[in-house]
Amino acid sequence: MIYDGYTRRIRLLDGTRTINVLYRPATALERDMAAWVWDSLSDDAAEREIYFWVSKHIDVCDAECGSWWSTPDGLRDFDHKRPDVFKELVQAIQGVIPDSSGETWAVLESAYNSNLVDGLKLLKVNRKLANRDCGDCQKHWYNESTGDVIKENSTGLPMERISPPACRTQTGCLKGTPERQRSLNRANRMAVKHYFECRATGTFPDDPLVKEHAVIIERVLGRKAVTNA
Repeated sequence: MIYDGYTRRIRLLDGTRTINVLYRPATALERDMAAWVWDSLSDDAAEREIYFWVSKHIDVCDAECGSWWSTPDGLRDFDHKRPDVFKELVQAIQGVIPDSSGETWAVLESAYNSNLVDGLKLLKVNRKLANRDCGDCQKHWYNESTGDVIKENSTGLPMERISPPACRTQTGCLKGTPERQRSLNRANRMAVKHYFECRATGTFPDDPLVKEHAVIIERVLGRKAVTNA
């Protein structure tokens, strides 16, 4: 299991039972290359490649699954017995149908990558603002020079706002607005944390999403900054 916030879940209806599958969604490049490979091979070879490809993307499955999800041969047997369910699994990994969250990965992917870039840039220029809670900023005054909340002299409590925060004015805020924040979303906070854990230990999993995120992180922060972090 890779704890970077990007593992997703699909609930497959297999007769009267529901099977939960945790999987790694394919990147856009993977989707394009997989389609090209499958179209370039004979039917038998393409079928074998699809089973191998799917097996690499599945992390874990409910115990009721048995061993079908863990090997290409098991997936082949499952496909031959339940082709409609297997097709749904492939489509989920490709990100072209909604998963159990109701979200469609192929639709989200570009926005998640943009958020990773924007969130890293914001951390680079203003870490305190990046980590500031927008809800609290709506209620209390902040010293934009220090990034700290301003406190009442008499009570030591945060000073309540009497005018709108920057995000509600023409000046604007580097973080965006509470509705459309440029700070890292939950998945990307986990992805960045996972990256630095891998960098510190010198061990990265062989995973396309992890590799893609490593390229983005090092491009935005700079390899020297990343190495010295």
